[in-house]
Amino acid sequence: MADETEVETVTRIQAVDIRDLYPELAPEDATSRVCLLCGAKLKDKTHNLTRHLERHHAGALLQLLEQRNQASPSVLATRTRRAQQEKTAARQPVGPVEDALLKAGDAKLALARWLAQEQLPVDLIEKSGFREFMEALNEQFSPPKQEELRELLETLVAGKDDTKLSVDSNCTITDVGGGGSLASAVEMMALRATCRCNEDTPLVAYSRVACGIVESGDAKVRVLRAAASLFDVQTCRGRVLGKNGVLGRSFVGVVTELQPPVSMIGAVDGTPVELLTKVVASPYLTSISQQQQEQNHQPNHAEPYPQSSNNSSSCLGVSASSGALAEYIVLPVSNLCVVPADVPDDLALLADDVAVVLSIVSELQRRHVTNVAILSDGPATILSSLLARYLHQDLQAPAHNLHVFSTSTTENSVWSPLASFTPLDIYQPAAVAHVLSQQTELALDAVVDLIGSETSAEFATSLVQSMGCVLLVDRSRLELRPRASVALDMNAVVVRELEVVSVHDCRSHLDAALEYLATQVQSQQCVAELRAYLLGGVALSHALLELQTMPEDAIAERYLQVVP
Repeated sequence: MADETEVETVTRIQAVDIRDLYPELAPEDATSRVCLLCGAKLKDKTHNLTRHLERHHAGALLQLLEQRNQASPSVLATRTRRAQQEKTAARQPVGPVEDALLKAGDAKLALARWLAQEQLPVDLIEKSGFREFMEALNEQFSPPKQEELRELLETLVAGKDDTKLSVDSNCTITDVGGGGSLASAVEMMALRATCRCNEDTPLVAYSRVACGIVESGDAKVRVLRAAASLFDVQTCRGRVLGKNGVLGRSFVGVVTELQPPVSMIGAVDGTPVELLTKVVASPYLTSISQQQQEQNHQPNHAEPYPQSSNNSSSCLGVSASSGALAEYIVLPVSNLCVVPADVPDDLALLADDVAVVLSIVSELQRRHVTNVAILSDGPATILSSLLARYLHQDLQAPAHNLHVFSTSTTENSVWSPLASFTPLDIYQPAAVAHVLSQQTELALDAVVDLIGSETSAEFATSLVQSMGCVLLVDRSRLELRPRASVALDMNAVVVRELEVVSVHDCRSHLDAALEYLATQVQSQQCVAELRAYLLGGVALSHALLELQTMPEDAIAERYLQVVP
């Protein structure tokens, strides 16, 4: 008769619906459940649970009935399956249940690692679509709630090395292995782009995402100041298709966690990276195996095709999932360089661009060139201006020996005191033919191509004089999908005895770039000139609105400083 009474009760409301209000089992008795509304412990029977709601929580019961009436058949079927699984699990022997729990724990840990590695929003696991997808994959797996996810992320951080030290946002060192409180952040706010496929317009949001996990050879850096570029503006306005990940390429920050492998201790070039040191980073993220291959290959060797990004490398804030417009960032220690004490944070944001400039200049000096042309466009405006400035001021190259051809609408004032400027649409044959008619008069020893297209490469090889040099500069820092190779007219290259050089990863010049900035700080005029490449700071929480509304020409000529 008890079963018949229970069946009559179920006709009013399904058993699984009742248990939705009793998700917690009593800790001392697995056959009882705890009421979340009043804390009462009740036997896990539909009749008992329903009667308790009717007598003590009638309002909650009415709301539950209303939700049931509005629920779709698929949702009701899912709940029914879940109830059957719970009943089946209750009848299983203890051993298999423990094995299932262990497997579920491993799955949750793997899920947390995936969220951290891909810098995904932590509230993703709360989305109904994600939970339905996970249930379709495995009906017995229940994704963790946000609080449980945070505990899993803390487990990943603390579990790497029990002797690891961490530093909190107030730069207080905590000994994790010694039982101190975990100071390392596992969640952070960031400006992140999300899209469904490579042809999709990204949705950019200021959201809470999981921090990266510090593996062996990595460091976690608290971002003090970051730079937003034209790429970030175009992404925020839906003009860069397929971008997934945190935005921001350049930053300066403080190391809060360090996990160097044994083989790297004492082997870092320049000043060793340590806890609490202020650092900048090369944006090229390369695997350890790829780094070893590059050490055996002479960089910037003359090649007919530029070496661009490949499957084993990505660029911070562009093709990588991690970026600088965030509170924290995890990077390989080999990518970091210590900022000299006399270099201000804002000028340190230019270190990566200066490293590219020094790499280009080293190739030009090796060939003793005098007349140089620079091919530029909107994304390369700041880099081309810094290059012209260095050639004119530091190498004493006369302005009439430096020629800038730009496809952007940037005003002449960016280059006018440094070089002769010619606006040029390289995709207009008539305009290109007019410039090529002046080839003999220009007598260019070298052409630096910052555009990186087949059209610009063809124009560069036609513009330079015989026995000259063409420098093809990698675009991975500036655009999401640069060309992996550029086709050249090799007959023209061979007949005219041209030298073609690729300039790619410039991390080897990053220390020299910081030293150069340290010398520039000694002159107030130089400091003012360099700060002209930077716009005033904006808070990270307001950066999205600023990037969506500010004039695009302004961000092409200057980086927007962002402060978390």
